[in-house]
Amino acid sequence: KIIDKKRQFEKEWVLYVSDYSIDECSKGIYLDNDGYIVSFVWGDNLIEKEILDKYLAKPDESIAVHTDKLLERLQDLWDFSYIKDPQIKQLLEFTCNTHDYGKMNSIFQRRVIKHFKFNPKIEVGHNVLSYFLIDLENIISKEDIPFVSNAVLNHHHYVDNYKVINEQSELIIAQLNQIFSSLGGRFLYYNVEKLVRNKSRRFLNEVYNVSIKNETQLIK
Repeated sequence: KIIDKKRQFEKEWVLYVSDYSIDECSKGIYLDNDGYIVSFVWGDNLIEKEILDKYLAKPDESIAVHTDKLLERLQDLWDFSYIKDPQIKQLLEFTCNTHDYGKMNSIFQRRVIKHFKFNPKIEVGHNVLSYFLIDLENIISKEDIPFVSNAVLNHHHYVDNYKVINEQSELIIAQLNQIFSSLGGRFLYYNVEKLVRNKSRRFLNEVYNVSIKNETQLIK
């Protein structure tokens, strides 16, 4: 039972949890000694497959199905030794799993059903939204996350992705809020404005600066 009571914990607003023991919450909610949420970690920091199966990646294919197909191709590359580094394979798996999260936005879902064309005036590219949705709990190391972020952000170039992030923050925030609202549950408690702020500016420069690295090109 999560009740709507807030306090400040290490300069971050968190929710107070009552009627659940630490053991009962250990499936994914980390608490401090007073029973306050410190962070969420579910699965391997991935959105559950059953959720992704409710959203389309293509007119005839859910995000979950599309992702599974990519992972099968990745396994082929590994089996035939095109990819030999286990760490690169792990990062690729994470990238494949998260690269289309942004397609959960309602404008994309409506467009893919109605076969409308992408309109940059009302929609943020799903690759840009996915960039903000990957690694919400900072599980990937600081050294590796720029490579994964670059690959996710730049797996499409409908527009200038960096310019969109720098100039359309309000539209990005609105569409991320819509995604979190449709997902419900734990996603309702993310601070979207802070998320967008943190993944812009300096971190975005780090992402841009690894563009020419071999690791980035391989993962992309």
